[in-house]
Amino acid sequence: MARRPSTISVASFASSKGVPGSSKSPAPPQALSLALSPSASASKLPRSASASHSTNGLYSSKSQNGITHFDPDDLFTKCTIAEVKAKQVQLRADAEAKQEELRIMVGERYRDLLQASTSIIAISKSAHRVQEALDETRTAIREQEQPPEAKRSAQGSKEDAHLQTLQVLSAHIKLLLDAPEHLWRLIERERYFQAAWLFLLARVIHRALQADEESWINQGINVLDQFPLIQRQWETVSHFRTQIIHKATLSLRVYDRTAEDTCATLLTLHILDSRPLTDTLATYLTQRSRTLSTLLSKIGDVPSSSTPQVNGANASKASRVVKTSLQTALEVIVATITTARSIFYGSPSLAAHVLEYIQSDSHSSPTPTLPKELLLTTQELLSALPSSTYFAILPPAIKSYKPYVDLSSPSSSLPSSILHQKLAAWFAEAQGSLGSATERWIRSVRGVKGVWGVRCAVKTWLSGDGGKDLKESERVALGKAVDGVLRDQIVEIWRGVLGEAEREFTKEVQGMTEGGSSVEDFSALNDLYKLVPVPPPPAPNSPPSAFDKPFQKYREGLRQRLSPSRLGVLEKCAGKMRGDFARIEEDDAGDGTLTAELSEAYQPEAAALCTRVIAVLKAAVDSLTVKSDTAEATPGLIFVARVANDLASPSSNFVQNVGCDETVAHDFREQAQAIFDRAIARWEGHAVSHAIEKYTDAISISTSTKSSQSRPASPSSALTVSLFALSSAIHNLGLSHHPARLGALVPGVLGTFCAAFTSATNPNPWQVQTLHDALFLRRLSRTWEDQTGDCIAAVHTLDKAISKARSLFDADVASGLGEHDPERSAAEHLMRTQLMLGVLLPQVPPPSLAEKDEAKDKMSPLLVYGVPVVDAQFRSAVELAKPSTRFGLLLVETR
Repeated sequence: MARRPSTISVASFASSKGVPGSSKSPAPPQALSLALSPSASASKLPRSASASHSTNGLYSSKSQNGITHFDPDDLFTKCTIAEVKAKQVQLRADAEAKQEELRIMVGERYRDLLQASTSIIAISKSAHRVQEALDETRTAIREQEQPPEAKRSAQGSKEDAHLQTLQVLSAHIKLLLDAPEHLWRLIERERYFQAAWLFLLARVIHRALQADEESWINQGINVLDQFPLIQRQWETVSHFRTQIIHKATLSLRVYDRTAEDTCATLLTLHILDSRPLTDTLATYLTQRSRTLSTLLSKIGDVPSSSTPQVNGANASKASRVVKTSLQTALEVIVATITTARSIFYGSPSLAAHVLEYIQSDSHSSPTPTLPKELLLTTQELLSALPSSTYFAILPPAIKSYKPYVDLSSPSSSLPSSILHQKLAAWFAEAQGSLGSATERWIRSVRGVKGVWGVRCAVKTWLSGDGGKDLKESERVALGKAVDGVLRDQIVEIWRGVLGEAEREFTKEVQGMTEGGSSVEDFSALNDLYKLVPVPPPPAPNSPPSAFDKPFQKYREGLRQRLSPSRLGVLEKCAGKMRGDFARIEEDDAGDGTLTAELSEAYQPEAAALCTRVIAVLKAAVDSLTVKSDTAEATPGLIFVARVANDLASPSSNFVQNVGCDETVAHDFREQAQAIFDRAIARWEGHAVSHAIEKYTDAISISTSTKSSQSRPASPSSALTVSLFALSSAIHNLGLSHHPARLGALVPGVLGTFCAAFTSATNPNPWQVQTLHDALFLRRLSRTWEDQTGDCIAAVHTLDKAISKARSLFDADVASGLGEHDPERSAAEHLMRTQLMLGVLLPQVPPPSLAEKDEAKDKMSPLLVYGVPVVDAQFRSAVELAKPSTRFGLLLVETR
């Protein structure tokens, strides 16, 4: 039986599991179905790789759409399995190509086709509607009737009058409807005078619509019934009155507005709120007071320096901020006063002139003296609105409207006396507020230079364009208000500097007098030879000016070493005071009143500092005097004596620069001198007792070691050691820079020493040595007889002691004195010890002691008391230990 031909699709081949590469999804059967039928047997299949086209006998045919049809019976009959599989692969490739082609067509072309079809449909519908509209228009035109005949002229005139009435009514309503928008626009632009005028005009229109209701009814219009919108619209417009008054009142706080704008704002309150001009002035001053209060409370929040003149950048910034704050506050005050006078002062004043212009004939020419901002009429106001052409049909009574002002009423005028009174009261209050704020601001400026810079800036501003519109009395009053605060701040800064100097000085005095210090800590030689640090050199290629500052610093250090002083803290403070005064006197271009006030206010503070310095020194002397250990108290006494001596000196920089008057300076020097004398008295007793103690100790040792047969021929070494100790003590006083004070001190000390020597020495087995020592002391004391009388008593005392000693000598001792002249021995000893004991000798010796024949020697300038004899046997001034026998065997390094 023959097999029935069947129709299969390529998808069935693609879905075969035994075919390699069949993992891809098959193509849709609707797009890639391949009909295999017997009718296609005439078409031949492609030849496989292993058989030719003629031997296979496989026929194929293509339809019009390019799809190849196969006869499955012939395919499986004539082809091998390999050929069938190859044909399957070929068909799958063709199917995938068709799928890609369909994807491209659907993704690009199909969307375009859809859009194009939609547009074509829309165009078709539009064209159809246009066609219908044309048809309807054509039909309407054809069916239109002829216009009616003209009515009678009387009827036409009546309708024209009615139409005109409606137009006028619409203009009224239009203005009411547009009024809120126009009012908001004028308020935003701060044109309150125009806004008030427009509000009053809207109120007039509303009243006209209500009051003339019968005339509207006669025209066939019931306004209130037919147009309820009018009343509702007026209720909306009426709220703008409070808005305009409130905004206009707040705008008075702006101090930099022109006098014309401020005048318009005040007239707004006068016309719209029915305030008298006196009340408007009070409102103006109240608002400006609030402006000034706000500025004074906020602008002055400036950074402050934590310590005086430590942070220079911060102090400079604070000074700049205070200058700006003061200038802003002064601008508010000056602008308020000058604007008020510009508006309300004069005959007539600017406000009165504007009110007269409002009530004048609107057809008259505008007054040329008034500014353009104040020349306002209803016609100009309506013409400035966007619908100005529509408002042209308003009645003349509306277009010529002007607010009513009663020029004869006291509320429309402001007497000059009231103006001056109110301005004076406000100016006094503002001046007080400015002074209080300035006092708060200036605390942040912690330097006299910064405070004085603020004062100069304020003075320049007031004398320049800023205060040119003020009266001279007002300008002076503002200057005094600021000057008073700045003066107090400068005095306060000075008080702080003086207080700091006092604290540092007290601390230094207490540290030097409460123990723990020695004389060498503040010795004159220690200060003189202390190393001055050399500043590092500037960087290479530095300008010449870079070397100047280090050099000046090094030179100042050397100068301080050459002129030592224990008053560094006080002198620095006084120098600062002097520098501040010099700067103030130089910059004070006025009459010098402030400088005199500063000096008057400062002098009590300077006098108080001097009093406290004296009190500190007195307390130090008291604490040192009551100490039982004199040796421990001596360094403190020397320190206090030095400080008191420097303060009592006429050349003291502290007294010269601190700024005291002559009376206070004189009393201060006398008190410092008294402290010096008191400290020296206590020091003198200790120094002399210490020197006598050294003498007695050395004499005791000599008495126990020397033989009784040896007779001395010169003053003892014990006396030389004792006098050297006394000389060193005087050196430690540090009076080398005060030769007059040193010359007045040494005779008294030497006289006290001689008296103590006389009391301490009694006749003993060494009476001859005592005699030589007494003769040398008399010789030393006589060097001061021609310059001071302090040593006369000491010489008389020594004369008595010498006479007493001579009367006790026996014949042998007396005969021994003849071999060595004690007087000549004392003179020679003085020549040998004059350098060692130089501080105990006058700088210029008496003529009787100078050796005329030895003055020509080259050593005479140095040895003013004579040159010792060269060929004389050398005798040491002090007893030295004999050298050891092994001294020559010691190895001494040669350098």
